Amino acid sequence: MRDTYVSIEGHGQTKLTQAYFYGDAQLAVKTINQNFGTNITEYATINFDGMAQIIDAAGGVTVDVSEAERVAANESIREQALKTGLDEDYIEQAGSQVLSGTQAVAYARIRKVGNADFDRTERQRIVMHALFEKALAMSPASYPEFARKTLPYVETSIDLGQVLSLSGIMLRDVTMEEMRIPLNRHLIGEGAIYDSLGQQCLNVDLSEAAKTWKEFVYDDVDPKELEKGDPSDLTSSER
Repeated sequence: MRDTYVSIEGHGQTKLTQAYFYGDAQLAVKTINQNFGTNITEYATINFDGMAQIIDAAGGVTVDVSEAERVAANESIREQALKTGLDEDYIEQAGSQVLSGTQAVAYARIRKVGNADFDRTERQRIVMHALFEKALAMSPASYPEFARKTLPYVETSIDLGQVLSLSGIMLRDVTMEEMRIPLNRHLIGEGAIYDSLGQQCLNVDLSEAAKTWKEFVYDDVDPKELEKGDPSDLTSSER
């Protein structure tokens, strides 16, 4: 999670998200590797506008939107339209529906509905899973053209040839598994700590979080097994 309290080389201890601000993707990857014991070597990044364009290229994503989420997302759509020049494509009603790129990005950005950033990251995973399902439903013959059409919106350390070689994975019987790090049990105390700038961060047992990450990503442990016994109720400071 972006607010996780970590050490960033040359910048002390603060939110994980600050690593990208200080040194773009390279420092973000380095910070994750140093704090969680991972060995990430490649990356892909995308901004709000680019994500909207990719979702539109896929034909939108199906999401079940509550009324509170609809209202909050529409506030974000207004902000996005001002900053990106995209149309003010508002969500007209609650319920399960196909969201456009602008609508889906606004939905994924909601923070003030539910349990703050914990629910926001869940919405982000919902959108990613819906996009994954759209990709699975595409004709394999369309993958190269889809990659060429959408890659201009992505900054990545790998080239088009590598991307196209990876697309063959989608021809297999693949599923998407997701997990949030940290789990609730990784939080220390009430889960809150402040950096030198006075910003509230997530106080996390990094060694335990790293262990869970390794089991999930590298040892292929079922996330449902890793989440067993994780407390579901969060403290007031986390809300």
